[in-house]
Amino acid sequence: MDRILQGIIISNHPDPMKRQLIEKIAQKGQEKHPPNVVRSVLEICADWFLDGTCELTVASGLQVYLQWSQHDVSTLETFFDREFLLNLLEKKYRNMANVPILLQESLRLLQKTATFQSHVQVIQAKAIKYMEDHVEMKCLRNFTMFLEEFRDCIPSGDFTSRFCIAIINALAHCSVPEDENCILQFVQDANAVAEFLHKIWSNMDRSVILDSLRAIFTLISLEDEVESSFCLGVLVRYIPMEIANEVVENAVTDPVVEDTSITLALQKMIDWLAWPTVKNIDKWVIAFLKELALAKKYSVLTTVTEEKIDLVVEKFRYPVAREASFNIMSYMLLSFQHSPDPFHKILRDVPDLIKLLKEDTEDSKHHLEKFVELLHCLMQLHTGFPDLYDPVFEAIKEFPVPSGSTIKEKLAESSWHTNSSRDFSSHISVSEKSETGKTGLFNLGNTCYMNSVLQALFMCNRFQERVLTQTSLLNQELMNRLQETFAFLKLSQRPSFSAVSFLQASRPPWFTAGFQQDCSEFLKYLLDQLHEQEKQSRKKALKSSSKTKLGKKSKDEKGLKDQSDESSTLVQKTYGGQICSTLKCLNCKTESSRTECFYDIPLAFPEYEQTSHKSLAGGNAKDHHFERNVTIQESSVDDEVSVSAIPETSLRLDSLISHFLQPEKLTDDNKYHCDKCRGLQEGERMMKITRSPEYLILTLLRFSFDTKSQTRSKIFREVKYPKTLILPSENSTNADPKLPQSKKQRILPPKLLQKLYISEENSSGDKDIYSLCAVVVHSGTSSECGHYYCYARHTLLKSIQTVCEEVDRSESQEVDFLKDRWYLFNDSRVSFADYTSFSTVTKRFRKDTPYVLIYHKIDLDSTQVAGIAFSQCVSSTSVDHPIRHELRVAISKDNALYLQEEEQAAKAKAERRKRTSSISSTISQYTSNWHGDDDDDDHQGPMGGSCGGGGGLSNLDTSGSRFVF
Repeated sequence: MDRILQGIIISNHPDPMKRQLIEKIAQKGQEKHPPNVVRSVLEICADWFLDGTCELTVASGLQVYLQWSQHDVSTLETFFDREFLLNLLEKKYRNMANVPILLQESLRLLQKTATFQSHVQVIQAKAIKYMEDHVEMKCLRNFTMFLEEFRDCIPSGDFTSRFCIAIINALAHCSVPEDENCILQFVQDANAVAEFLHKIWSNMDRSVILDSLRAIFTLISLEDEVESSFCLGVLVRYIPMEIANEVVENAVTDPVVEDTSITLALQKMIDWLAWPTVKNIDKWVIAFLKELALAKKYSVLTTVTEEKIDLVVEKFRYPVAREASFNIMSYMLLSFQHSPDPFHKILRDVPDLIKLLKEDTEDSKHHLEKFVELLHCLMQLHTGFPDLYDPVFEAIKEFPVPSGSTIKEKLAESSWHTNSSRDFSSHISVSEKSETGKTGLFNLGNTCYMNSVLQALFMCNRFQERVLTQTSLLNQELMNRLQETFAFLKLSQRPSFSAVSFLQASRPPWFTAGFQQDCSEFLKYLLDQLHEQEKQSRKKALKSSSKTKLGKKSKDEKGLKDQSDESSTLVQKTYGGQICSTLKCLNCKTESSRTECFYDIPLAFPEYEQTSHKSLAGGNAKDHHFERNVTIQESSVDDEVSVSAIPETSLRLDSLISHFLQPEKLTDDNKYHCDKCRGLQEGERMMKITRSPEYLILTLLRFSFDTKSQTRSKIFREVKYPKTLILPSENSTNADPKLPQSKKQRILPPKLLQKLYISEENSSGDKDIYSLCAVVVHSGTSSECGHYYCYARHTLLKSIQTVCEEVDRSESQEVDFLKDRWYLFNDSRVSFADYTSFSTVTKRFRKDTPYVLIYHKIDLDSTQVAGIAFSQCVSSTSVDHPIRHELRVAISKDNALYLQEEEQAAKAKAERRKRTSSISSTISQYTSNWHGDDDDDDHQGPMGGSCGGGGGLSNLDTSGSRFVF
């Protein structure tokens, strides 16, 4: 019969006739034949099926084999013996994918025979080897189908993990077919193998899964010449996410695993986005990115982001991978905040992507909205590239712009330094940037007086913007240093910035390095020097221009002359106001007036005012404008403050302002010399503000020097400072002549006017409205000791509608025109705060008293009258100022350097921990059975403990008092 079969195959008959003849022979299997005949037929048919060269022999071989086997199982049992089974599992055949099929069909018939169990044992023993030797997808799929039916053949016990790893290795080395028609079947087969593996995992403990995951990581972390491991992407959907965090953390923190291996692994995981049925890959990739950030492995993050961002964006085009690719893209770009390069790398694709996503599908619309929001966040983060962003803005101009708070939240969520997702708190170093995203300032040796002032000024958005946008800074060393400091506070990735150069440029000559100083005095000196340097720079520019033009008057020269006016300097524009002081002789009624500029208004405490002593505003009497003959009553100079030293009642800030502006009688020893009367006469001094500043600085005169006792003291009297302040003024230069006073008051709704105590009856003169934006607090008992810190918020205005709604909802009498997001700046530490936390600070901490307050002017004339929304009146807090290119480059380099420093520090720490663990293990071998007389107390020695201040400042004198903060 076997010769007949061979004759049919080698005959010249057409294939259809051959099939008919073979079909008749197959039916002959139902008849009774001698065992040797059946065996010969089974042998030739098995050979056709496994080694056949054409479709006819392969198909005919299996057909005849099955027909003859099922009608003579006993002969099949003798044919399909142990030797044949071993050959089947070990020998190489032309059609290797058919081996599992023949195996499956044969064992179905042999299930009730005596040899079945022995065959199962053989397959169990050879299954791992079989998987390792056969890495063709069809073969792999057919073998797993066989094992699904005959589950007893799956290796058990300790061999299950090895078997799973063998499947994983086989999957990793299955090459994707080049024929497009075969790809769909290839994907289906891979999914089936993955489902089989998932079924094994489901019935095993987690150790089997962990072993499999380690094998996967090993495979994808190897550098190979051919593109392997692509098929492993199919397994991601079946890996339980509950063990993801543990696996990722172990992989990243394992000291044996090199960074190059992690880089390769993560890159190949991102490649899995191309697998058609991949799921959860974005969760795994982002988990790795977050863990790498926590481990400070920034070189890995940088390499992966820069090399793979193109691929991620490309996969965003395809609906099947859109969700995962967007999540990865969003995290990568939002977290890569030290450089705009990856974002700029994808900009060329943005217009096409926007066009693609505008397709009329709900999924596309959803992702389009998220993509536009992402673009706005990134353009706000990496500003200063209008030429690159113009096409993007044009493509998304019809979509709404996200709010500033939304952008800040998005940036904070993904930042490598502010990550708080998952249980990462145990990994975060104390040196990390705070969750606020703000950069602190290092204390360089009792420099909190400088730090608090800098942070308060930095939060004044208009001033910050004007400083950062200054371009002509010739002969303005102090402005150069201030611009540098502001730029680093805005763009630096460091948690704190060391303003050494600014300190050296701004410290008043009479300030002793290393000693605590008065912040109000420093603030006045700083503003005065900025003003003077800008004036001198303009004068030199004007003089140089005059020489160049040989005395010719030109429009440019005239412009320079106009700019040389004091009122046009940056400081005067922002903080400068004018006050008119009028002296009136009560005898002849003659009046004399003098108008002066001011940067701050000193506010004395009326109940402590005496005429016999002179106060030292801010602890120093140098160049303090409009200083009155007031003395502040001496209070306790001890470090501890008794409650009795602090009156229970509190003063209102507007009361102190009214006291400052009220007429003052000049009598007795305080008479003044009248030129008309030619002698000392009783008089009256009157003061009025003739031009209110954009930012109003108020200094509470808490420090004084008593000439009788020769002691300095501080007043701990509590002051209520409102969110919104009404300042009496006569702004003749700024008033709009088209608007009568009564009309100006009607700009605001009546309910707000009532809350602000503004009405027709008391509206004589202008009533300027100010909102509190910064408070510098002094903690201590005198100006020579203690600590300064600052509460501040950005000067971002709310809409009138929002203000009215808040007033309606709140039982408080307070009106607030600024967005209520406060920060606490305490040298290097920056944290969120609120108005209540510092408005009651003196009640909670007796030595902590507000000292310098900054209010922002609410310019109703230029906003509501012009119909401009409040939210558009002030620059946003985002990185949106065109900072000088060289300064931006310097910050980018410093950010990259900082990431390297952090990474090296993390590696050094891990190495120290590893050495310590090794040493401890070695020591424990010798000390496990020894118990000494251990002392429970820790002995630190004469230099034990830690003290504040940092080293390494070779050019900075940090000597001096150390009893202050």
